[in-house]
Order: sequence, then structure tokens, then C-alpha cells
Amino acid sequence: MCRIAGIYNAGSTNLEQDILLMRDSMHRGGPDDAGIFLHPEKPLALGHRRLAIIDLSAAGHQPMASAKGDTQIIFNGEIYNFQELRKELQSLGHVFTTKTDTEVILASYAEWGKNCFTRFNGMYALAIWDEPKSEIVLARDHAGMKPLYYYADNKVLFFASEVRAFKSLFPRWEGEGLWKPLFLLFGHLPEPFTTLKGVEMLPKGSWMSIHLPTMKRQKASFSSEGYATKINTREEALEAARDILPKAVKRHLIADAPVGLFLSGGIDSSLLTLLAAPILGDKLSTLSIQFDEAEYSEEIYQKMVIDITNAKHQAFRVNQSDFETHLPDILEAMDQPSIDAINTYFICMYARQCGLKAVLSGLGSDELFGGYPSFARFKNWQYLSYFPKGLSKLVERSSNMKLAKLSYERYHPMLSLYLMNRGLFTVASACELTGISIQKTEDALSRVKVPVNINYQSPNSNAAMEFDLYMKNQLLKDSDFMSMWHGIEVRVPFLDKELVSAINSVAPEIKFHSDIPKSLLIEAFSTLLPAEIWYRKKQGFTFPFASWLKKSDQLQPAGKNQQQVFKKFSSGKMHWSRYWAMKVAEMDKFS
Repeated sequence: MCRIAGIYNAGSTNLEQDILLMRDSMHRGGPDDAGIFLHPEKPLALGHRRLAIIDLSAAGHQPMASAKGDTQIIFNGEIYNFQELRKELQSLGHVFTTKTDTEVILASYAEWGKNCFTRFNGMYALAIWDEPKSEIVLARDHAGMKPLYYYADNKVLFFASEVRAFKSLFPRWEGEGLWKPLFLLFGHLPEPFTTLKGVEMLPKGSWMSIHLPTMKRQKASFSSEGYATKINTREEALEAARDILPKAVKRHLIADAPVGLFLSGGIDSSLLTLLAAPILGDKLSTLSIQFDEAEYSEEIYQKMVIDITNAKHQAFRVNQSDFETHLPDILEAMDQPSIDAINTYFICMYARQCGLKAVLSGLGSDELFGGYPSFARFKNWQYLSYFPKGLSKLVERSSNMKLAKLSYERYHPMLSLYLMNRGLFTVASACELTGISIQKTEDALSRVKVPVNINYQSPNSNAAMEFDLYMKNQLLKDSDFMSMWHGIEVRVPFLDKELVSAINSVAPEIKFHSDIPKSLLIEAFSTLLPAEIWYRKKQGFTFPFASWLKKSDQLQPAGKNQQQVFKKFSSGKMHWSRYWAMKVAEMDKFS
């Protein structure tokens, strides 16, 4: 796990200084080592900061050159099947001098070219400089676990793991004028948008090549989750889950540095801990966060798993005072605006204090197996889709948010589905609060990337939106920048490529149950998972954020709009996330 940056800019007066600025603006994500590559003839520079997880020796230094010296790589992430690929490549005549997965990527590229990306099971964002072809290749994993932002025109190329790297190089980089209303709608910035004009995220499961110096670009997808049904019986589906998830956990535990697990006490983290126990044995380390507020405590369920596994567990208590103390650093760590991420900040901070380098998280399970309330509400959305679109603007300004949300029905069906479940403000309200016209905001909405070629009447459409908008644009981005801020790698076994492919191929009527969230996952591991853990109301990894927000001296309302929203929030008439979104949107660092 690392941080990467790259520049192609003939107009640079000091290319080495420029790449160091970009690279070291992300130093928190790579505390163990750093390196750069400067092309001897072209205005091309690559930068890398390393968080050493596999092969901790100096042999893992990056940028790394291929055996022939004709390619250079900078790589952020992990390839979990690199050992199998290494053996295959050795049988084809490749010789390895390190134990890294980075060297396996280089050999794979030498052997299979861009087709190599179809073979990787991992989380990654990378760049390969191919000298013979005079092109640089960018690639990102199948689920979008690792970020890769870029700016390219007919003269220059900049790319990096964080948006802050672009601002470090050009502090006056022009902002994206439409990000604020989009943020107030979604609570995050949906792809392709960022806070900077022209800076976009490379789509997940894709590669892009840029020929230098012509700047001719080519882009292709090498991974598509899809929902083509291949598993039609409950027994087949249960067998697939029981077979693949334990293997995924084992793959995600491969490391030469200490690995632990987040243990909240919910279904997902408990199951991962139980599956990891026989693999790690007496090296099983878990950690959790606890609160003074009893209604947020899951200690009893954490203890059940600890007693079964004999895990070395450490619990950390977080309260209002801790939140106030760390708030400035939380906001500094936030690379892109989000209404989430604070829980991840604290758990990663404590993981680092525990001496861990990597931690397994249950992220992805709810999206894959149907754990969110949106799955139970899906039939209601289907009925609401018959609501006359001509009436949508009439209800948009209603003080009743449930009624006002019907205004989303006039947009793309997938956006309508998502915003009905997770939208914060209506388009009219977001525009009024930010001073951006409705026409411009609706034009921006039409550019938001949503899944296509999917049956809108299938529950899989809801899964796709939770997976492709909520998880990818919010949860994964939050996990990445908050974990890397503390020099911690968050691994997500539920997003294992083999598991995602298998579960997405299960017939939706088998996979989803309207009354029992994640019924397939629960039944598959019912003999392993204590009933007390799954037979209760879903709690999720949440903080007592509403009460902290009300009492925070640092987050008091400023201006008439904020005061009005704060009043509604304080009186219980509005969810805390809407007020928090307003505060984040007005922060200087994003302006």
C-alpha cells in the first residue's frame, strides 16, 4: 500500500522539484520509503511513497524497473494472487529477484501486456512506463478500492493517489464549480467529479494508455461485475459463499507485516474474525471502538467473538472531547469532501497505535449480500416510479423531506433509486444553498456515472447503486484517505474479485430476502456465527455523531442558511448529515 504520482510536462522548469511536491504532499500514506524516476530525455517523472507490507526489504523500493529495464512501475495496493501468478510466470521462464507482488506485475505486463490486468485479484492503482511503446499505462482494480486521479490534455499529464497532490503543485488550480450542489445531493462527490476542474478519477476496472509526446489516449475496461445469473439454486449459492469467502480471507491475510481485524460486533467483522482465527492462531489481533453512550455500544457482541477465538483484543473509548481534539486533523486528512469517514479516522489511528500495518474490514458485505434498508424498500421505490414526473417539481420544495424526495423521480432511474434512499437535499434546495443554477446542476447530474445495461426492476439495480455510488464514491474513498493518513492499509475480503463475481451471479430472488438482511451470508455460516450477533437489529459502525455535532464549539452555524438548518437538526426535524454536509461544503480547504 503506497502513494503514487506522475507528471508529463514539457513546460516544467524543475521536474524533479515538481514530482517531489506531489509525492511528498501524500507522505502520510507512505512513511517507510520514497523514490522517483526521471526520464533522461522526456519531461516525464514518477514518484512513489511506500508503506511496506509484503517483502519489507529494500528490494521492494519503487519506482521499480523490469528485468530488461524497459519498463518502470509505481504501484499502490496488493495483488492477493501474486504467488500463483509468480509460479506460472516462472514456468514461462521469468526469473524473480524479490518476493514482492510489484515484480510480479512487471513480469505479468511483460508476458501478457494490458491483458495482465484481467488476471489480478487485488486492490490497486498503478502506472507503468513502457519505454518501447513510449506510453504510460494507468490502471485501477475491479471494484475501485484504490483511487487514481488524473488530469490530461493535449500537452500535459498529471496523476496521483490524492487530489491534494494536484493542489500542492498548483495551489491556485481552478475549482470545479459544480461540486458543491452535487455534494449536498450525495454526501460525497460522485465520479467523475472532484473539487478541481478537469481532475477526474480513472474508472474502476479499467486501464488508460497515454502516448508520449502525442498525448493520444486509449481507454478500455477489463472488468465488469455484471449480474448475469449463473447460480439458480439456494444450495449452489450457499456452497459458493462457504467455499470462496474463507479463501478470500486467507488471501487477504498474506503479509510480512502485522495484520489485524476491525471487530465492531456486527455480522461482517465478527464473521471475518471467526474465519481468520484458525489461520492466524495466537497471532489473531482485533480492535474496536467503544462509547460512553450505551445505545451505541456493541461490547457484548465483541466479547462473544473474542471468547470464541481467544483474540488479542484492544478496545478504545472515543468521546466528545476526543472528537473536538482531533477534528482539525480529521478535516486535514479528508482529501475530498465526505459526510462520513470520522469513524474510519479513529479506528485507523488506534490500529497504528496497536503496531498494526494492515487491518481487515467488513466493508462491501452489505452491498454484495443486501444488508442495507434500501433493499427492503426496493419494492416501494418500484411503486413510486409511477409517480407522474410532471408533478415532481411541485413537491420539491416541500418541508416534508419524504414528500420532497419524490422530485428525484424525474432523473435517470438509477439516480432516482439512489437519491430516494440516500439523497440529502433536493436539487432545488442544493442550488439555493450554493447559488448554482438548477440547469447547471441537472447538466452535472447527467454526467454522473451510473451502472448501465441493468434491469431497473431487479433488486440487483439497488445492489449496483449501493456498490457503484455509495461504496465506491464514499466508503472506499473515505477508507483510503483516512487509513493512509495513519499509515494503515485497510483490506476488504468481501470485495475479493472471485467472491464478487460469484455472488453477483446468484439469482436475485435467492440472494435477497425482503425480511432478513444478508440472509444468504447468514445461512451459509450459521454454524460458525453466533445467533445473537445476526438475530438483532442492524446497527452498523456508527458514532454518536449527532450529539457531538450539536455540542461542538468548532461547528456552530455560520450564516443564515446554516442557522436555519441547524435549528431543524437540533430540534430533531432533520438528520445530522444534512447540517454536517453544509459545514463541510463551506470549508476553506475545498474552496
